[in-house]
Amino acid sequence: MISFKLLCFSSFLPGGVCIQPGRAYTVLHPGCGSAIQGIAHTNETISAIAGAIAAAVEQQGAATGEIARNIQQTAQATSDGTDIIDGVRDTADETGKYSGRVLERASGLSTQAGALSREVSRFVQTVRAA
Repeated sequence: MISFKLLCFSSFLPGGVCIQPGRAYTVLHPGCGSAIQGIAHTNETISAIAGAIAAAVEQQGAATGEIARNIQQTAQATSDGTDIIDGVRDTADETGKYSGRVLERASGLSTQAGALSREVSRFVQTVRAA
């Protein structure tokens, strides 16, 4: 015989037995054992599957969060790299401007050095001739 608890929703059980609704009763019934064991096994299987699904969903959520953090870090690194490249470009532009000015000044100094060299040569010739 199998024993199980039933919560009564009616005031009568089959056979006209009077009971109190809302109260749990232990009922003994021959031949129900295999059906109840099957139901219990099915419930255990469903519970195990639900647990596995819950764990998989949790792992998926953690993986998705990690992917989102990696994407954010990559975007920040890309932005930082773009800022650095912009800085290098600006510095290269300024360097080009300054090198043009230095070249102009060097050319002017070369012209002045040539003129000074000619003046010194004339002065030396004048001193030697005197």
